Order: sequence, then structure tokens, then C-alpha cells
Amino acid sequence: MAGEFITKLSKIQEIGPSEDFALRETFVRTQRAYKGETVFAQGEIQDQLYIVKSGWFFSYAILTDGSRQIHEVFTAGDVIGTENLSWSKATASVACAVAGELYTAPITEARSAMQRYPRLAGAFQALQMVHNTLLIDRLTAVARLDAYNRIAFFLSDALARQNLTAETRSNILQMPLSQNLIADALGLSSVHVSRQFGKLIKLGLIQKIGRKNLKVLDIETLQALGDYKNRFENLGPALSSQADSAQMTDPVFVATHISTSSCQDLQV
Repeated sequence: MAGEFITKLSKIQEIGPSEDFALRETFVRTQRAYKGETVFAQGEIQDQLYIVKSGWFFSYAILTDGSRQIHEVFTAGDVIGTENLSWSKATASVACAVAGELYTAPITEARSAMQRYPRLAGAFQALQMVHNTLLIDRLTAVARLDAYNRIAFFLSDALARQNLTAETRSNILQMPLSQNLIADALGLSSVHVSRQFGKLIKLGLIQKIGRKNLKVLDIETLQALGDYKNRFENLGPALSSQADSAQMTDPVFVATHISTSSCQDLQV
């Protein structure tokens, strides 16, 4: 089991030995993925939940004009396919950007683990709440900011996510993604991405280190340019304790998120 994922869950809710064991027991299988490989395609029957062990992955859709819109980028410790807990068919495609490995578990086994360990179900629920907030932030950035500020937002978010699971905070950002992929994630052209990276370098905000790393020289200015709010800084037990107490008494949550007997996949 990815230590990064345990670390991330622990930021939201205390994970005891029992929950830790349940996660490791459930996500025992691994799947290797190579650059450019599709993990699953939109519309396919999908009955697996994934946790990134290593590498970079992304979810996307192909638009009517043939262009690609990237929804999310996933790195070590991120969960892929939480929507598969509700829909039996994939709502988006997922592909590998940088070769890596995935932990996998059948949805039925994941649900069973959540049924046995309600605090684990609460942690997943709280994690999804954080995930939804981050998606709203990125949607706002893509819809309202210009190209320069979108890049600043993207880099600020990538560094915050990296430091969330790192043993020590760092201003060295791993960024192995291609400019084309970053462009598709931000609704820009690769030419725009290249120009804005150059602008950030000239202003002394970032510095290239080799081909796949960036050094963030002024994180406060970068975050201000991207109107970025580091949601990870405010994660704490208050959210998890509320979710924990709510899930124990809310029959709707139990029925729709935990019970394997009453929670049926929606057919779309």
C-alpha cells in the first residue's frame, strides 16, 4: 500500500492500525502502466478502484472538435476512480503520462472494507469533499484567469500536492509532464504554455533544474499570481470528526456509501 496515500488520509482523519491493515489488505494487487497507455476508457464497464503507487496519470475526455480536455492529474497517493463507487461505467478516460504502477482493488472489496471500518469510509468521504473543492478552484482558474496566471496556479497546486505527502517540505517541484499535457489541462495551446513558462523564469519566480524539475524561487508571489489558495494547509481533524459522527448516524450515507447489499451501481 502506498505510504503517500496513508499519509494523505491521515491529514484528514486519524487512521488506526485496523484501518491501515484493511487498506493494505484490500489494495494488495498492483498493475504496471506505461506512458501513453490507457488504464480505462470513458463508457467502459469499470469495477476497480486505483491508488497511484508511482508515475503520473490523468483523466480526460475527447471533445466534439476532437481536442482533449484533461480533468485531473494524479500522482503518488492519489485515488483514481472514486466515481466508480456510484457509476458502473467510467465517466472519463484515464491514461498514463509517466510510466508507473497502480494499486488496484475491486469495488466490491473496497465497499466491504468501508462497511467493516466506518472510520475508513468517513476518511474517503472527507477526502472526496476536499477533492471537490480543489476541482472548483481549478475550474475557476481555467475559466477566469489568463494564460500566465493559469500556469502560476497549476505550479502552485502541483507543489502543494507534492509537499502534502513529502517527509519534508521542498521548493523543488517534480514536473515531468509535457507542455502539451499541461496545455490540455489548462485549456491553452502548447505555444502559450512555453511562453508563460519563459516569462515566469525571466521574472525569477521559477528556475529549471534539468529536464524534469523546477525550483520555485518565490512561492508567495507565484500563488498570488495564480490566485491560489492552498487548501491542504487547513486540513485537520475537525472535518474528519464531523464526517465520522455523521456517517455513524446517517442511514442515507450508510446505504449509499457503505452497504454492499443496498448500494447498487447506477447503470448509465
